[in-house]
Amino acid sequence: MSAMVYIDAIQKDDGVGLKPLALSVLFHGSVPHVFQTATRIPLEITINVPSEFAGYVVPILDAAPLMISSLQPRLRMPSFFPLPSDFDPFTARCWVTLLYKLESWLVHVVVDTRTPEWTWGRDAFWMAYLAAYPDFPHGSWPLWNSRISLEGAFIESWTLTEDPEDSPALITDHDTIRAGIWTEFQRLAAECFPYSLVAEL
Repeated sequence: MSAMVYIDAIQKDDGVGLKPLALSVLFHGSVPHVFQTATRIPLEITINVPSEFAGYVVPILDAAPLMISSLQPRLRMPSFFPLPSDFDPFTARCWVTLLYKLESWLVHVVVDTRTPEWTWGRDAFWMAYLAAYPDFPHGSWPLWNSRISLEGAFIESWTLTEDPEDSPALITDHDTIRAGIWTEFQRLAAECFPYSLVAEL
């Protein structure tokens, strides 16, 4: 059996790369007991890169058993992951670009606010928003799409702490804020993109 898959391209300074592919193989049916089957059955998996790219792109196959507990569907991966190689978590401009991509993905791709993707994306959006505008809810900041509610553990910890003295919003050093948010964002992103979050040069 074979299947053709199409891999998204990543623009790089020296050309075009390919996004990593997470592939799972499930097996329908079972082997009758009359066969003396080994506890491990060898399978051959082949990846064929188009000949015109073969001299430039080398696939590296990393196969491991899929644990039963991981059969739950993975969150749908946003099309803009990995982040561009020049993404700088200490630069507001990078976060502004990311928050608008997240906003568009939520409103136009995910759409359904009842899905795990919406919950994930809403938290990711607020992380990007606060990294872009770390003085929020003070200072100046743009309005966001009204479908994205001011809800979720992250944004609520920022704005609704019972003791105002404990509010993260009281931190005034923007680099400190962005460093903390970047750590949280990488942890959140790993739920749907378990690879290097920033594209390599």
